[in-house]
Amino acid sequence: MATINRQQQLQAGLRAIIQPEVTAQTITWPLLTQLATPTLVQLLELHGLFMPFEQHLSFTADSLPENLLKHVPDAPLIAALNAKIELVPGNNLTTTELRYPAAETVRRPIVATLRQLGVPEGKLKLSATPKPVKATPESENYYLYAHTPITLEQHLAALADLQKALTHQNNPLLQKSLLLSAFVLTEGFLKSQLVAVIPNVAANVQGHAFQTLVVRDISQKLRSPRGRADLYHLFFEGQTLPTIPHFELRNLLAHDNAATTITKGQVTYMDEDHQLTTVPFKAIIGGLRGFAEHISH
Repeated sequence: MATINRQQQLQAGLRAIIQPEVTAQTITWPLLTQLATPTLVQLLELHGLFMPFEQHLSFTADSLPENLLKHVPDAPLIAALNAKIELVPGNNLTTTELRYPAAETVRRPIVATLRQLGVPEGKLKLSATPKPVKATPESENYYLYAHTPITLEQHLAALADLQKALTHQNNPLLQKSLLLSAFVLTEGFLKSQLVAVIPNVAANVQGHAFQTLVVRDISQKLRSPRGRADLYHLFFEGQTLPTIPHFELRNLLAHDNAATTITKGQVTYMDEDHQLTTVPFKAIIGGLRGFAEHISH
């Protein structure tokens, strides 16, 4: 597998968490201090740092997690957690538990750690297009994927990281977040593949007004399953875009999280026929991997 550019992988993952403002020349990420605490926690998870906030962990050598911040040994979050983790009696007289603080109580160290990890914030310049087209909120999707393409290798690596994280995570809420991230990353990869085959608008459309109209129409189609199917049919030699596997689950995770349950590495949800469906994590990630490989050929 090809070496993955860390910044490109980060930007791909960020699409599952936050949406930057994009123009033809710049991309503006929100300031970390302006993000909600759950979003900051998701950014930690994007880097493989799954912190057991508000959890109790048994104080035994074989059950304590490996150094949760081993990749960032000088992270400000380490000192903050060490100061706030409490030792409390367990369920019986012979056990002790570690009680981790709520993420909100270590918010500032989380922000400092994310900055140390290189999470982008603020306005960044992008390479100029041959004929810059005025960007609007409706055209942001096109520019985002035109300037930060996602390769199959990068996407498969991101899915592999998510699958590994799922197997090492016991918190159902975090597992649901990881599963949703896998679906959103897959949609982002599909958008990137579509934008990659669309002829360059600035080079092929005369006149800024017409360029703006074309870019706006493309971006609008990128936002909906029907629109993406239309673009795929148009630019992939009349082929029919396959459905993203378990897409009903994706919608439930995004809009009705409580409608799904997770037990022993499997997620159960109600399908469109009102039948309970249970699918292992491995099958979900495998299906998304197969989808990505299919549309990239």
